[in-house]
Amino acid sequence: MRGYDDEDDGHLEDPWTGELLPDGADFVLIVDVG
Repeated sequence: MRGYDDEDDGHLEDPWTGELLPDGADFVLIVDVG
């Protein structure tokens, strides 16, 4: 799943208010549900 909007301006949109953390060659999306 990706949290980018259709125009993909490089910023995360709701509900993906977390941050991208580097995990090897991949990225892990941390979703802030608080």
